[in-house]
Amino acid sequence: MFHNTPNPSESHELQRLGIEISHRLKWAGDDILKVLYSALEDANFHNENEIVRAMIDALDKGNECEYALIAVPRPDGHTKHRYFRDKQTNRVRTVESSEMAAHLLKLPTLFEEISFTEWIDNLGKDGQS
Repeated sequence: MFHNTPNPSESHELQRLGIEISHRLKWAGDDILKVLYSALEDANFHNENEIVRAMIDALDKGNECEYALIAVPRPDGHTKHRYFRDKQTNRVRTVESSEMAAHLLKLPTLFEEISFTEWIDNLGKDGQS
């Protein structure tokens, strides 16, 4: 499971710790994520922590599957996705292509770019994903 761990006994210990946390928290995924959030915060893994925070927020809003759509940060700290709200339907489009983003930016009366946080806040509203 932990392929980048050079020491097999260390890999086994990490798996054991994960299972112990899962059992201790009675398999409550939201609580497990909160423990992960605290651990990443303590280790100063800020980009990864943003992803976990978005997952927790989505779960708190009742959007159990929505966190699967969270954009993964690139090494430079930016997400490879951009988010545009359709001004007519109020739905949000997730765009990965730079060319498509540039095209949508040329249509300010139809689309507006929104932040990752605004996208998370809009999840589940009006049937959007």
